Amino acid sequence: MADAKSRFKRPEQPETPTPGTEAEQFIHGTSASGATSRPTADQAAGEATPELAKGNDQGETTTKEGRMKRLTIDIPPSLHKRVKEQCATRETTIAEVVRKYLEKTFPDPERRKGT
Repeated sequence: MADAKSRFKRPEQPETPTPGTEAEQFIHGTSASGATSRPTADQAAGEATPELAKGNDQGETTTKEGRMKRLTIDIPPSLHKRVKEQCATRETTIAEVVRKYLEKTFPDPERRKGT
């Protein structure tokens, strides 16, 4: 059995290169000073959304109600392209447009009572 092990040695693995500081800055969205260069979700949406708090390290976003829930829909590629282009022109995100549409279409009955 000892002979079988010696015949099947693993090939030598090349050492994995470590990313340079520029790559690290790009990956983490920081500048040389360590400041974040990526806009927050609110900045990308073009306006502040008071209900939304900052996301945590796992990409989760929370509201006053708790963690956000994910909604996945299938749409044709042509519609996706049009929506994405329009959102970029308006400096917002598809998610923010959909949230606003859903809030308008399905208003919270508790909020209507107070107004």
